[in-house]
Amino acid sequence: MNEKEKRLLAQIQNFKENALARGDSFRYECERYEKYYLGEQWQGEENRGEKPVFNIIKRICDYVISTLSGKEFSISYSLEGAPISIQKNESFIRALSVLGKHVSYKNDSETLGKLVFSLARDAVIYGTGILYTHWDSSVISGGGYMGEPVTDVIEPYRVFPGDVCEPSVERQTCFLIKGRSTVSALSKEAALHGRDIKKKLSDANGGEESIDLYIMLCKENGSVRFIKESCGILISEGDTGLSRFPIAVFTPTPKRNSFFGVSYVKGIIPNQRYINTSYSMLMKHMQDTAFSKVIYDKSRIPEWTGEPGVAIGAHGGGNLSDCVSVVGCGRLEDGYVELTKDIAERTKELYGATETALGNVEPTNTSAIMAVKEAAEGQLRGCVILLVSALEAQAEIWADVICTYFGDGRGAPVSSASEENARLSLLKEYLPRCRVTVNDRSKFGSTVALSVLDKLLEHGAISPSEYIKRLPDGIISDKASLIENASALEKKNENGKE
Repeated sequence: MNEKEKRLLAQIQNFKENALARGDSFRYECERYEKYYLGEQWQGEENRGEKPVFNIIKRICDYVISTLSGKEFSISYSLEGAPISIQKNESFIRALSVLGKHVSYKNDSETLGKLVFSLARDAVIYGTGILYTHWDSSVISGGGYMGEPVTDVIEPYRVFPGDVCEPSVERQTCFLIKGRSTVSALSKEAALHGRDIKKKLSDANGGEESIDLYIMLCKENGSVRFIKESCGILISEGDTGLSRFPIAVFTPTPKRNSFFGVSYVKGIIPNQRYINTSYSMLMKHMQDTAFSKVIYDKSRIPEWTGEPGVAIGAHGGGNLSDCVSVVGCGRLEDGYVELTKDIAERTKELYGATETALGNVEPTNTSAIMAVKEAAEGQLRGCVILLVSALEAQAEIWADVICTYFGDGRGAPVSSASEENARLSLLKEYLPRCRVTVNDRSKFGSTVALSVLDKLLEHGAISPSEYIKRLPDGIISDKASLIENASALEKKNENGKE
């Protein structure tokens, strides 16, 4: 091991020790939030009799997740900030067009929707959602090219910023990312850099194939450098060529002077524990006292039976009412159940998951639908703004990776002939800025669109074929043939009038 490798290993080891020391408690918190979201509240209380689970946490979190991921996002790039001469230059315009088409093609509404859903889920449950992008040269991209940027949603407790009090990614000095790999994969990667470490790595890992991997990212002279290490052994290091850290962060509930946000689950746990504990006690009370009990004198009645039509013998005379008495049902304190229900309703209301927001209303006209929609999503508008900001940062990371690794002459899968020789490397000097626009694709959006189209058709503002063309996707099947038939019928009617 040369002096450079020793220095790099010492750098990552020092950072790793400090990061992991503070990361264990954070991981425990995140795993606890996940358990409550999944309804695993009663772990460690196996001796408790009744263990009901009324999962208010999941109901609220699913509402927020679905509202955030139920949007349709579109990505566009511009050379905002570059000189006017650059913005009007044909070579730059051609390269920008190829970049935009490639990103839109690879991140269509379904692909981007899945990514946003996973990001929103982590952000709501853990408090922070993190996207990490790396270049994978083994991906078949099409057109005879290899390599694509790959973006994964990774748990926040696997990402360690250099300064946990700095919320901005680009103001950080470095990051440490913890992942998993295999001895074989890391040995092959090290071999590409002239290092034979397979036996050493296997011995250090106790002969197991699966192994922990640590990646350290630091900026040096405006470029992001990386160091990969496992079991105290250097795997590889080098310059990524990127100008930005390949990390995008979404925190729906930011915390001042903190890189990580606050989980939705954290504040609901005490309420959910109270609700479920109350119902547990209520169920036990009802089982114990819901039915009356018979007390009898065993000296006079040897055995009691509750079967109908069966006589019970008693020895001796006297008053038989002295032999048997009935204990009535237990009494439940007035307001106990109402209090528990009130806590559940107030908890949902305070987190925005009202009956209106959850869709438990039936509006009858367009204005009512739009009013319901706006009122329901009012509390989450700030979250949507923060999500858009995170997606814009991610789109700029894609632009950085593509312009760095694609090289010149590589077009998008949907490029025109004039764009085949686009020079994407031109954009490295003036990295494109991104704008993400949001459209609603929820059921209310479709309902409003249908209502408006109905009114337009009713008043003759559009023809039947135009009506069918503008129907939201998924309403009817085989729209093309319906449009063709409607157009033919319209032409026939016009010819008949002539």
